[in-house]
Amino acid sequence: MCGFVGIWHASPDRPVERGLLKAMTDTIIHRGPDDEGFFVDRNLGLGFRRLSIIDLSAAGHQPMCNEDGSVWIVFNGEYYGFQHVQQTLRARGHQFKSRTDTETILHLYEEEGIEGLAKIDGMFAFALWDGRKRELYLVRDRLGIKPLFYYTDGNRVVFGSEMKAILRDPSVPREIDNEALSHYLSFMTIPAPFTAYRNMYKLRPGHYLKITADGIADVCYWDLPSTVNEEASEESLAASLDELLGEAVRSQLVSDVPLGAFLSGGVDSSIVVAKMADGMREPVRSFSIAFPGMGDDDETPFARQVSTLLKTDHREFAVTPHLIEILPKLVWHFDEPFAVSSAFATYFLARMARENVTVALTGDGGDEVFAGYPFRYSQDARFQRIAWIPQPFRRLLFGAVEQMPVAGPAAMKEFLQWAKKGAGFFTHDADYAFFRTLSFFTETHKRLLVSDKDRFAQCRPSFDILDEHYRRRAGQDPVSRRLYADIKTTLADEMLTKVDRMTMASSLEARVPLLDHRVVEFAARVPARYKLHGREGKLVLKRSAAGYLPSEILHRRKHGFNVPLDKWLRDELFPFMTDLLSEETLKRRGIFDARSVGRLIADHREHRANNVGQLYILMNFELWQRQFLDAPAAGGTA
Repeated sequence: MCGFVGIWHASPDRPVERGLLKAMTDTIIHRGPDDEGFFVDRNLGLGFRRLSIIDLSAAGHQPMCNEDGSVWIVFNGEYYGFQHVQQTLRARGHQFKSRTDTETILHLYEEEGIEGLAKIDGMFAFALWDGRKRELYLVRDRLGIKPLFYYTDGNRVVFGSEMKAILRDPSVPREIDNEALSHYLSFMTIPAPFTAYRNMYKLRPGHYLKITADGIADVCYWDLPSTVNEEASEESLAASLDELLGEAVRSQLVSDVPLGAFLSGGVDSSIVVAKMADGMREPVRSFSIAFPGMGDDDETPFARQVSTLLKTDHREFAVTPHLIEILPKLVWHFDEPFAVSSAFATYFLARMARENVTVALTGDGGDEVFAGYPFRYSQDARFQRIAWIPQPFRRLLFGAVEQMPVAGPAAMKEFLQWAKKGAGFFTHDADYAFFRTLSFFTETHKRLLVSDKDRFAQCRPSFDILDEHYRRRAGQDPVSRRLYADIKTTLADEMLTKVDRMTMASSLEARVPLLDHRVVEFAARVPARYKLHGREGKLVLKRSAAGYLPSEILHRRKHGFNVPLDKWLRDELFPFMTDLLSEETLKRRGIFDARSVGRLIADHREHRANNVGQLYILMNFELWQRQFLDAPAAGGTA
């Protein structure tokens, strides 16, 4: 697990400055505190920061080259099971100087070209330079577990593992991308390929860029299978899945440094820890965390139960964070507005775990792959009850409910909030309802929120981000279609972004065995009826684990990995929020209407509405502006 940067100029006569590469890598030292390295070949330069995990010797130094120095690579991530491929390459005459997965990719490229990507099993982002052909490849793993960003102005490409490294180049402009802002207001994250900055992009999962003097080609090299195995029984699918999960976890236990696991006591992390316990000689080191005030959302009793069952070396952390101090640090690590409140918990859990281990396996990805959010994926049954109502009348009827004020006794307020939320689902269709479960500001609300009503006039509606993926799976059942869209958007842009940045903030490598591409491909072929039934999701996953995990763990009520932010914004964080979103600040920025924001704050404070998502979105946006647009330092300030 590491970080890298690079610069490529279209003109072969324009050299890369080594000093700039050094400045860029310095901004991501947290991703690789153990070593640094550089390589310059006229118009191409690479920089690297290393977190030593496999082969801790100097032989693992990067940038790394092949035998004759014609091909160079900087690699972030893990190539699981690379030893088998390495043996094959040795038999074909390739010479290795290290025990690293990175060097295996170099020789695999020599043997098979970029098509050798199909053999890389793992999480990765890398830049590979073929000096003979003068070709640069930027590659990101299938699911988007590891990040890769790039800026281009047509004459050069500046790239790196984090955006702050790219911003270290003083010639890279910092202009807000309006379409990215619009999507951020909907999703609380910015979906790929957008970033908050104009002309800077996220390389999409399962894609690579081929960069030559002729231009940039964006190539999709992997996608989920679109066919479903309708013939197999649920029992046989569960048995096959159990075997696959065991293989995935075992392949990710390879490490030359201490290794552990995040354990919440939920289905996903419990399965991962159980498989780890089967594959390790010593007890698994497991970690969990809780915040005061979580109440029924405190999962530590369940984590304790699983720990006792699996005999792990378990440690719990109860954290009372100083959020006013911590939130700016989180914003600095995300590089752009990112309003997922569970990042707090992940940050503290990673920080505590890093005191004991360097690598941690997590259960992330299970919900998006196996339908862990029943409410989100099964909207169609509700629509069948109202399908006879023409859409214009539906919009009129339910639109009126959406506009109802929330007032009266507490029970009435709770009912009206539920009715308003439900009404929004029925104004369009089932696919749009899925979008509404993911979004915070509607297109109408966004237009009311901004001071300049034309700011988003040229932007696509945010629903189009999901609809693009729906259309690719038009022939599939609704649940499979929405899972596909979720994997392509929420998983990469929210969940995996959160895990990568918050673990790397503490120089901790996080591995996600439920997102082994073989597991994900297998799950895509499982019929929807074996994933979701009524209000229960992850059916086949739970059945696969029924032999070693108790029913009270497999079938308990789902919890999110969250913090009580709605309460904090009404109490201890209220002064901090109102300072960030003051009328003076909003007018000076000239982006959001101060009266509209004031109403959101007042309604939340007086319990007329729960606007925690909307307010946290706006708070993060203001903090991001202060650190990355106002700050004099090129990479932002923590």
